[in-house]
Amino acid sequence: YPAATIIVVDDVPTESSREVADRFGAQYISYPPELADTPGPARSRNRGAQEIHAGYVAFLDDDDEWSPTYLERVASIIETENAPVVIGHLIQDHDGARSPHPRHQPFDLSLLAADNVAWFSTGVSGSNFSVSVQAFKDVGGYDATLSMSEDWDLAARLATAQYVVSYAE
Repeated sequence: YPAATIIVVDDVPTESSREVADRFGAQYISYPPELADTPGPARSRNRGAQEIHAGYVAFLDDDDEWSPTYLERVASIIETENAPVVIGHLIQDHDGARSPHPRHQPFDLSLLAADNVAWFSTGVSGSNFSVSVQAFKDVGGYDATLSMSEDWDLAARLATAQYVVSYAE
């Protein structure tokens, strides 16, 4: 399933990052060298999302991978369920044997409860999260003040705002 727009936000600029972005026809955004050590994933994801003005945004970190049909499955759920938030799972490669990443199990909204969110994987990560641009903006995007768990925080704020969360197998 082809992405309509690909944006690479490079928070640690390298020549190879620019080359990969060019190979895929992606818009390339690089932080100035004086900011390169501080952006973090929330700030980088928010910066990329600023470039998208309608539809949906899906995030993929440089050290993660989607299955070839991931975006197709997400798009199908968006179309059939009119889902504003879709969470999928990541694939882990063990010497050529591919399997679901153990941290990413089907999304369970109850795991976002304040008393257990720090202890259990919610199945949410920056790289398996697709959200409507409107919902993303409504809750203020990722909280760039967080040094970790910014993905869980965003999922919790979307759920609190009554956005329906669907799961893509």
